[in-house]
Amino acid sequence: MSLICTYLFSIAAEGLALFFILRHDLFQQFSVQRMCPVHSSYQFLHICPSVLIQRDPDHFRLVPEYQGDVPARNLFAHCVLMPHCSSLNYYIPFRQKRPLPTVELFIFFLYHAPEQLMEAKCYFMRIGEFTDSFVPIVDGVGRVVLAYSEHLGKRGNELSVIAPMDDTGYRGNYPFELIDFIATDLPAGFEWKAGVPYIDPHYRARIRNVPFDIVHSHSPFVTGMEALRIATKQDIPLVSTFHSKYYDDFLKLTHSQTVSKIGVKTIIDYYDQCDEVWAVSSSTAEVLESYGYKGTITVMENGSDLLPPEKQGNPQELKVKYDIPDLPTLLFVGQMNWKKNILLILEAVAKLKQEGLLCELLLVGMGPDADEIRKKVEELGLSDHTKIPGHMDDISVLDGFYRLADIFVFPSIYDNAPMVVREAARAGTPPILARESSAAEIVQDGVNGRLCENDSDDLARVIREMLSDPQALDAMGEQARLTIPKPWDTIIDKVTDRYQYLIDHHSEKKNPIEQVRDFLRANSPLFTSIFTDED
Repeated sequence: MSLICTYLFSIAAEGLALFFILRHDLFQQFSVQRMCPVHSSYQFLHICPSVLIQRDPDHFRLVPEYQGDVPARNLFAHCVLMPHCSSLNYYIPFRQKRPLPTVELFIFFLYHAPEQLMEAKCYFMRIGEFTDSFVPIVDGVGRVVLAYSEHLGKRGNELSVIAPMDDTGYRGNYPFELIDFIATDLPAGFEWKAGVPYIDPHYRARIRNVPFDIVHSHSPFVTGMEALRIATKQDIPLVSTFHSKYYDDFLKLTHSQTVSKIGVKTIIDYYDQCDEVWAVSSSTAEVLESYGYKGTITVMENGSDLLPPEKQGNPQELKVKYDIPDLPTLLFVGQMNWKKNILLILEAVAKLKQEGLLCELLLVGMGPDADEIRKKVEELGLSDHTKIPGHMDDISVLDGFYRLADIFVFPSIYDNAPMVVREAARAGTPPILARESSAAEIVQDGVNGRLCENDSDDLARVIREMLSDPQALDAMGEQARLTIPKPWDTIIDKVTDRYQYLIDHHSEKKNPIEQVRDFLRANSPLFTSIFTDED
């Protein structure tokens, strides 16, 4: 009987609490405050289906959960105008020094809510993600930026992606804003575009009116320098993630070690100006340190989510479409670029063919060396059992290839923390990685994948061993699925915490004169009108 009374009282308290908010007309206040996204690391106490309490040892915080396509600044208005929206939970921000039971919590709220609501400091963040590659052409870095943007946007943050213009078609259904600048095609074989953002007047007009709390660059080049400009002008923190082995890129492009070292020095000078530098793995951080970077590096791994059933690929449809026979299938996904060690794969498959072990090889992607790779396939006599279907921007089709393959072969020495390895593991396809590569950090040899030497004979041996025991291969694929991918929600929790920390502590780096200047700029219309520069 007491439990029933408690439950009924909780329901009544919920209704009174929501009525209390409406009655005090607090929506206008919250429309100008920044609301904080929900962190999954907190414990949650469910009261009723429409109320969720975020519980922490020091305080309670109830904040809006963003699950729809409504901008964060309109969340509370959305609660009023569209109360039938069941996907939006109602949260009430307040603080208390000790945990309270359900009934006592609502009694506390009803009696003390006005003061607590007026003093509550709840935030969402206005974030800029800067990248040199983005949809529809999405390489590994672009895919990381897309994941960051979607997850951060759905949590209620105002998210803007700054990237070269590639597609001017329909841009709906994104939980973020795309601010692009005019760009031009790079030389044949490169799928990316490049431009100079600040000379694009339309881009300048848009970016001038976007206030950020923090900016995050994923490149030290064009968009990285633009992120640095914005961070300096708006006096906000700048984070930059080190993704690639740029020295190798410079060396291939210039064939000069001297020029390549100068290029790396320029990159290090850029990272030295950032508030915080991230790397996608520990081995990647070591690469950046070998380039000469002396600052602190934060490791922020990449994630990979399990696709919902409607987005999972259909291997059988792909087998019919690309005429793939019932043979052991090896898959490579990435740029058609010799730096990815594709020659090692071709030579290993040719050796297996000479031994009488036929395999179907799928090379998915595009890049500057695609034509040369096709010629090499013909030279090695692999044309009958090699397919190069090109770039796949449909994630469901790519997932179908992952599920179709028996082994994901990725012996690249160049890559740091390739997304494709995590995506293949997500589909239960075990990888083969080069033993000394940065990518090999996530593989335990013989458990969730295999490692090989940077040698075609050894790669052929490892493939032969894996295909000889189908049961062990399946078990290895299951271990890869369980241990290699990490949910993006877990990664974004860490990202959000670091962003908020940098925002909160950015002013500590300023001297007193700078702090007075910023206070006047933020609070004095006269000062702002006189000293704020216009582009």
